[in-house]
Formats: sequence, C-alpha cells, structure tokens
Amino acid sequence: MCALVLAGGQGMRVGGTVPKQFVDVGGRPVVAHTMAVFQSEPTVSHIHVVCAPAWQTFVRRAAGGAGVDKLRTLPEAGDTGIHSLLNGLQVLSDFYAGEEPEHVWVMTHDSVRPLLTPALIRANLDVMRRSGNAITAIQSPEAYMLSADGIQSRELVEREVLWRAQTPMTFTLGFLQRTLLRPWREGTLPPSQSLYTLVRLLCPSMPLFIAPGSPLNFKLTTAEDLHTLEKLLSREG
Repeated sequence: MCALVLAGGQGMRVGGTVPKQFVDVGGRPVVAHTMAVFQSEPTVSHIHVVCAPAWQTFVRRAAGGAGVDKLRTLPEAGDTGIHSLLNGLQVLSDFYAGEEPEHVWVMTHDSVRPLLTPALIRANLDVMRRSGNAITAIQSPEAYMLSADGIQSRELVEREVLWRAQTPMTFTLGFLQRTLLRPWREGTLPPSQSLYTLVRLLCPSMPLFIAPGSPLNFKLTTAEDLHTLEKLLSREG
C-alpha cells in the first residue's frame, strides 16, 4: 500500500508567508509529522508527497530529518487540491506501471492532518480489505441546520445520520485511474473540491464505506489550529 500525501495548498488562512504544511510545530514541519506516521506503519510501503516544485527540496530534507526513508516521489502540485491529486495519480500510474492497478492500494491523506495515527491507518485498511474502499469519518456530535442565506433555517438534519469525512481515503489505483484520470484526460471531469465529493458525483450509486476517524485527526485551517496542534504535541512529548 502506498500513501499519497497532498501538500500543495497555499494555507493563506493561517496567515504568514509559509504554507501551513511547512510551518514548524513541535520541532519539525507539519508535513514531517504526517510523513513520520506513515513511516512508522509497516503496512505502508511507499510515501509520495504532492507539493509545489519550490518546496520539493524542503520536503526531502524534512523527510530526512524525521527519519523517513519510504519517500519515493514528489509529484508537482496543481492549481487546486483536485488538480494536485490528479497530478499525483499520474505519477503513481508511471511509478507502478509494472504492477496490476487493481492490486495497488492508494491511501490519500491531507498533509495538514498531522495527528493521524497508525491505529487510524490500520482501521482504514481493515475496511478497505472487507469492502473495497474506505473513507475515514467521524459521526457528528450535533444536529445541523440547513440555511441558504445564513440568516434563517427551516430544516435540520439529525446528527445520527451525519458523518464528517476526513482522510485518509483508500481506493485501488485502477479505480482511481478509471474514475478520475480517464475523464480528466477526456475533459469530462466535473468540478469539485475534494476526492470524496468527486467520487460521490461520478459514482452516485456506489457505496462508500466508513472507517472510524478521530476528532484529533483534524485539518489545520486557521492559526488557532496551529496553536492547538502545538499544545497537543507538547503534551505527547
């Protein structure tokens, strides 16, 4: 199984000039914390990190500093998260060209979810083995109000049926080639901001199977998130 880590974002919402995945927290860059988790998990054979060319040397050095020797390729990031994912899949298609695509499992993960754990990776892979795909997710602790204008709401969705998708998400390389790469090359891929929504749009009747997530597996979005991460890492230390 290979890990495809997406580290191409600009991270403008956290402020500063350094993208959040490259900010130093707890003595190493965020992306290094993420790579180190995959390094520690024996089921992960290779790590591939999608990033902008200007950050490739930084990522290699960060991997070396964190003792990561599974890093194999650094696909070039695109203009959007989905474009970065597609660039990564093209590189993986070449890297694993000698293997049967249906036998290559690709676990995609946001680099800015550095509190991923080996247990979450294994739980995701357990679901993948049983069901053929796996989406890490957590159940909502609250009900949601539906509102088109942010002023009033006339509907709600009960929390019992709501699950918040996280990463990692795991599919076979063959599935991703057929479902994403082929329509992208043909110019028929619909616009989307995430792998989950894209698969849901393209395969509306296909069941997607839930792997247990964790509230600590949160996505770094704001400066406050970085402060929270630093506090959590200091407790672990």
